[in-house]
Amino acid sequence: MDRFDEIKNIWQSRPAGMQPSLSGFNEAVRSFQSAQRRNILLLILLSVICLTAMVWVMIDYRSSLWTTRAGELIFLLMGLYLFFTKMDLLRKNNREEWLSASDFLDNLMEKFRKEATDGTRILIFFILSVAFILYLYEMLADNPVKLMTGYGGLTLFLLLVWFVYRPAMIRRQQKKISNLLSKIEDLKNQTDEKN
Repeated sequence: MDRFDEIKNIWQSRPAGMQPSLSGFNEAVRSFQSAQRRNILLLILLSVICLTAMVWVMIDYRSSLWTTRAGELIFLLMGLYLFFTKMDLLRKNNREEWLSASDFLDNLMEKFRKEATDGTRILIFFILSVAFILYLYEMLADNPVKLMTGYGGLTLFLLLVWFVYRPAMIRRQQKKISNLLSKIEDLKNQTDEKN
């Protein structure tokens, strides 16, 4: 996200009578794309590590209840979902490298608008909550006090994430996205004027 400040500074670095060159702007766009690609590759690597660890846990840990296996399966499916969505994002990112600067900014604006209204995170949160509940049942079921304490702690954690952390992150992300969209719109208008 900081690369957009760099892009904006390139445009504002020259006096009003002199328009900055598009080569500096294109270079800033390329550096943003490469940083975005590195982040996606890091997420793909982390998802592969998590999937490998989950498969190892499924093989090594011999559960006796179906709830544990169901929780493990849900975690595995969510890891695969993360892997394939990030691979798709990497493919789209590679396709964006061939776009002109103006088309890239249009695509970026559309992507951030979709991200601001994306509801899949809520669904993923609930699915992972169910997976945690199922996965922990076997470990906590032998003692009622452990069961109440464990599920109470998990419920408290999930409520904190849902009612404290998530709204703060949404506000922060919406603020970033709105600032970013206005910067992109300004840059797009400047590139349109230049052409």
